[in-house]
Amino acid sequence: MVCWIRAPDLVWEDIEGDAFIVSPCTRSTWLLNTTGSFIWKNCDGILDIGKLAQRLADGSNRELKRVKHEAAAFCKQLEEHGLLLRVPAAA
Repeated sequence: MVCWIRAPDLVWEDIEGDAFIVSPCTRSTWLLNTTGSFIWKNCDGILDIGKLAQRLADGSNRELKRVKHEAAAFCKQLEEHGLLLRVPAAA
């Protein structure tokens, strides 16, 4: 399984459940909604995408397979923007 970690050069803050992210280098900003913020906060290099998706699915009535696919796609988008880094899952 794959894991992601937050890029170390970013500054972020939780604002009423949403994540406000700033890149001091590029001066770019992003605002993630509650679900995106949940994913962001859990990209710690410890939880693999399967466990992260399970946590998301547990809080909803959505199918785990679909949640996992959507969470992975979201993490890949954040990775493309330089917000997340892909790391090998811990054994």
